[in-house]
Amino acid sequence: MVATWAEKEMRNLQRMHQARLPVPKSRLLKSHVLVMDFIGSDGWPAPLLKHANIDVKLANKLYMDCVRYMKILYNQCKLVHADLSEYNILFHENSLVIIDVSQSVEHDHPHSLQFLRSDITNITRFFHEKGAAVLTPQKLFELIVDPSYESDKATEKMLETERVEFLEDSQYLFLNAFIPHKLDSIVDFERDHEMEKDGTELNNPFQKIIAKTVQLNDGDDSNTETEHEVVGKEGYIEDDEEKVDFAHKHQKYVRIKGETTEEKRIRKKAVQEEKKEKRAVKIPKHVKKRKEKMRIHR
Repeated sequence: MVATWAEKEMRNLQRMHQARLPVPKSRLLKSHVLVMDFIGSDGWPAPLLKHANIDVKLANKLYMDCVRYMKILYNQCKLVHADLSEYNILFHENSLVIIDVSQSVEHDHPHSLQFLRSDITNITRFFHEKGAAVLTPQKLFELIVDPSYESDKATEKMLETERVEFLEDSQYLFLNAFIPHKLDSIVDFERDHEMEKDGTELNNPFQKIIAKTVQLNDGDDSNTETEHEVVGKEGYIEDDEEKVDFAHKHQKYVRIKGETTEEKRIRKKAVQEEKKEKRAVKIPKHVKKRKEKMRIHR
């Protein structure tokens, strides 16, 4: 068992090192013994972040570095540390070095988001106590997992504009919220997303993230059904000509970047009307099959 943990830590260290994260470089694995680079100066080991003397200015800089590392860890390494805190980070030459990654899990692990929330809680609490301006736990969670913040520019913008010096008690409600790991656990995510855009506070803060993720992964027309789906629900069948028409429809009603709520509503309505007209003139599946059989038996 100990050897297995050592192997896992070496694999995780290698993945993080390839992503240029500040971690000790692994050198050798022999049974349960893992040899890695020494972090320190003149034979003295670097202190834990917990024991480091840092002022407010340095705390702000280290916090932003830590946020970037957490985002890279999740999005590039596809890992969640699962025990990230001031006790598992070294302070060396005014920079952070992440250690103890044997318990890190894949980002699709059933409890990965709970582990990530725990990491966020630890980091936010520590740097907030040091006087740094921090993102609220919910904002930091969004920044890490939300695909709309994928670019470095979006990350830097949030770090510049969304950090606060004081956290309200209500902002910690996020820490006890249910985290849906699958889309099946979310009901009416589109409705909740529209409510959130109108300023309504959602019962579940993860609704916003799930809705945005679905929208970004949907393609040109995220709210229309395929003809294959219509066959199963209404008993109609498509042919090659109908497939061409459907492809043309997707080109006609393209989802424009930066689309407003009103534009989206109009586009959806136009697509629905066209689908309704098309279904009205379609030949039902059972009728088409009967005609096909009669033609064969002639």
